[in-house]
Amino acid sequence: MRTYGLIGYPLAHSFSQRYFTDKFLKENKRERYLNFELEDIGRLPEIVLSHKELAGLNVTIPYKERIIPLLSGVDAEAARIGAVNTIRITRIAHRRIPGEPLQDSQGEFSGDSPFPAKNSPVPVEHSALSQEDFLRFHENPGRFLEEYGISLEGFNTDVFGFSASIAGLLKPHHRRALILGSGGASKAVKYALAGAGIDVLVVSRTPGAPGTIGYDGLTRDLTNEFTVVVNATPLGTFPREETCPPFPYQWISPCHLLYDLVYNPEETRFLALGRKQGATVKNGYEMLVLQAEKAYEIWNETTPH
Repeated sequence: MRTYGLIGYPLAHSFSQRYFTDKFLKENKRERYLNFELEDIGRLPEIVLSHKELAGLNVTIPYKERIIPLLSGVDAEAARIGAVNTIRITRIAHRRIPGEPLQDSQGEFSGDSPFPAKNSPVPVEHSALSQEDFLRFHENPGRFLEEYGISLEGFNTDVFGFSASIAGLLKPHHRRALILGSGGASKAVKYALAGAGIDVLVVSRTPGAPGTIGYDGLTRDLTNEFTVVVNATPLGTFPREETCPPFPYQWISPCHLLYDLVYNPEETRFLALGRKQGATVKNGYEMLVLQAEKAYEIWNETTPH
């Protein structure tokens, strides 16, 4: 059965498995979507080799940047962004080599149902790769997988999802933006906003990179000038809804647009504090749906790239 999945850690409250399982049921597709909860991204080949019908992966925190050296290639846009959230798996031909075999894993499935319990992680056996193969993979990931006839190509669909979901909210006075957070999601948001002609400043707990400041640099004048504020951190995500970025919310005005990549809960504390000041607010649910559908297109090559 054609299979897709999500890699990240932790995955207890992920959107993707719920979304795609519902999609496949509604569209009567004999396809499935699994969660692969990995504490170590170095175990990626175990997933790819032991699930022989795996055609694509989504990538989430904390691996959107760290996954890149393990891929066979990255498309031009994802390379410019410096982050990948979608992997297309191409199996050219199966070639047996010393150290094989790996049997196809069915995860926790049983009976006739092809569908997993929502948000159920699939265990990955530590013994799936020999020590020799594990070392060979880390020496040259692309070449190692090519020996099995496998290619992993990275893409970024976060840019598409974010751009399409924020476009209708941007006004002429939204010329400058603050992005809270400096991880892989932040890089995609920065790329999208720059493409829309918006000047961007990243706010980070660990400033130092060009175009980055600390939260203590958020003055009243700067907050008034940067009228788009995007939360690209996980702060406020269920079950820690009481948290939010340490932003000077008292200086938010009705001219501001606050966008939170978090989608659960529907209104985070970040958005609630912005709404209280009269700002326009939006959560990340539409972005997630749009990026998920774009990822599915990439996995199935229904659009040119």
